[in-house]
Amino acid sequence: MNEDIYQMIDTLHARLDDVRAAVDSLESDAPGFAKRLDKLDDSLYLLQLDLEKHAKSPLQENEPSPSAEEDNVEQAPKASASESDEDNESFLSDKAKDNLKDAGKTMAGIYRDGKEVVSELSGTMNEIKGLFKFK
Repeated sequence: MNEDIYQMIDTLHARLDDVRAAVDSLESDAPGFAKRLDKLDDSLYLLQLDLEKHAKSPLQENEPSPSAEEDNVEQAPKASASESDEDNESFLSDKAKDNLKDAGKTMAGIYRDGKEVVSELSGTMNEIKGLFKFK
């Protein structure tokens, strides 16, 4: 679950190591790069907040506890075959469907933000590498 997110995090770790190595090899100050990295840090922080908000989504809060589910099973009357077929067709409530839709939109936003951060890191790396090119 969320393997693509973990892969992006690993990619970002590797990219930051590359940025550190490039900064370590600088022989002079590189003004402006700290501000650009700060902007990336801010973007990552906002991404973290989105993930934390997603983790506390109403879908998870509305799920009944296991003991409550057991109580519902014991009290539920036996359904006929046609009623159980109808239940299987629509086992998600409209609210749950909306929550899943919102979660999908949130994940898409997180993915876009992650791509943007990687793009900015890549641009920063290219500029740092450009400092070492002699004309």
